[in-house]
Amino acid sequence: RYTETGSTEERSKTSSPRITNKRKDRLLTISARRDPFATFTCNRLQDVTGTIVSARTVRNRLYEVNLKSRRPLTRVPSTPEYRRQNYN
Repeated sequence: RYTETGSTEERSKTSSPRITNKRKDRLLTISARRDPFATFTCNRLQDVTGTIVSARTVRNRLYEVNLKSRRPLTRVPSTPEYRRQNYN
C-alpha cells in the first residue's frame, strides 16, 4: 500500500462496523462450546453485555471460529408400533 500511494493510512471501510468485539466473540464461542444445543445465545449475550445481536451475527461469529450450526434432523419415528400401524 505504501508503494502505491505513499501513505500508511488505512482506507475507509465500505462495510458497516462490527457490533461485537473480540471479547464478546470469545464469550459467544465459550457459551456455544459449553452448551452446543442452546438456542438462546443472542439473549444471553444481550443480558451479559447489553449488546443486541441477531441470530445471523451469532452464526457468523461461530462460523469464523469453525463452529458450524447443526439443525435437527426431522424423521418419522421408526418404532415397532409405528411400523405395525403403517406397514401391515
